[in-house]
Amino acid sequence: MDNIENQKPKASFLTRLFRYFNSLLVIDKSVDLILIFVGLVAALGFESLQESKEIESRYIDMVARIHDEIKINKYLLENTNRSTAGYFDITQEIIQKVNTESFEKYDGVNKMIVLENTPFQIKVYQSIIADEFLNKTLYSEVLHLYDLLTRYSSEKDDTKINLTEYYYTYYRMFVKNQFQNNYLIEEYIDINYLYNVVTKSIPILQNTSLDIEMTIERLLKSLENELDRYNTKLIEKRGLSDYLNLSQAALSANKYNETISYSNQGLTFINFSVNDSLSDDYLDNKTYIGRFNAQLYKSKIYLYIDGDSLYPKNEIKKHLDLFYDSGYSNESSQLYYLDYYYYVDKDFNEFLISLKKYIEKYPDCNQLKPRIQSYPDFLSKPELIEFLDGALREDQIWRDWVKFNK
Repeated sequence: MDNIENQKPKASFLTRLFRYFNSLLVIDKSVDLILIFVGLVAALGFESLQESKEIESRYIDMVARIHDEIKINKYLLENTNRSTAGYFDITQEIIQKVNTESFEKYDGVNKMIVLENTPFQIKVYQSIIADEFLNKTLYSEVLHLYDLLTRYSSEKDDTKINLTEYYYTYYRMFVKNQFQNNYLIEEYIDINYLYNVVTKSIPILQNTSLDIEMTIERLLKSLENELDRYNTKLIEKRGLSDYLNLSQAALSANKYNETISYSNQGLTFINFSVNDSLSDDYLDNKTYIGRFNAQLYKSKIYLYIDGDSLYPKNEIKKHLDLFYDSGYSNESSQLYYLDYYYYVDKDFNEFLISLKKYIEKYPDCNQLKPRIQSYPDFLSKPELIEFLDGALREDQIWRDWVKFNK
């Protein structure tokens, strides 16, 4: 009995001891669980922060790219506006012939071909991820602009279709008149209807264009401000292809000084040497040098022809030589020598030498045909006539090119 009584305090002590160690174990495990939880939260937080940074980086790239695409579309719009004015001129020229009943041959097809435009660019717009465009107000403005561009393109396509039908109606009248068929009542009805359709659509195009212009100006500034918020400059996000695209678009809008600026900035990206032929990007760089110098040549020769003598002749010639030596679009570069010797250097002998080289290398003369009439002062020279009659013997076909393009 006494032994039992003596064992109780010992049992009680052991129980308390075990309970104590159990409590320490529970606390230890609890601490482990808390640390694991804290670690998971920290890891998730870090992952979330990293993902946010990646989204922000992609967003900044997106803003810069859509800015430049909109800038390019601004240039393309200016070029397109000239086409709209050209549509109006064609309409008036034809109706004047109809009203005076002077049914003369009218080269409407080629006039419309000359007025063809490059479509608006939409690749960057189509690549936008809506959820990652962080400024939703800005995104809605981008959507609005591209909706306007789509509407404008559709309206212009409709106008072109009606103008084409308008021209072919006049052509039917011309053909009938040639065969002394004076029954033109149906054609008169059609051409007057189409005249009204086309002339009414042109002011609509002009109004849409004005809306686009104002939207573009506002949006470009907003996009630049957005980049400023993220301490980013546009030039930090542009590469070779960006500068080339901007340069080409600016040239299409006759913005020659802007073309020169973009081309020069693009060339600063190229670390190129003629001894670098084993480099992986040698051929790409050589091509880019040629294409940028083509832009510089064309913009500077246009300025020279317009009376701006800021750029000397030897500088213009240097761009042309670099373009030719690059091997990019050799047929075009060979013809550009004709332009240089006619408009800038005014050297008939060098012009004739370049023409001989061109025909020897490109006997089909595909690119010469539409532009041969651009050199009227040289076409009448006996030496050139003798050469062309000998080199292009097929019934003196080059003379037909001159007549066709007048």
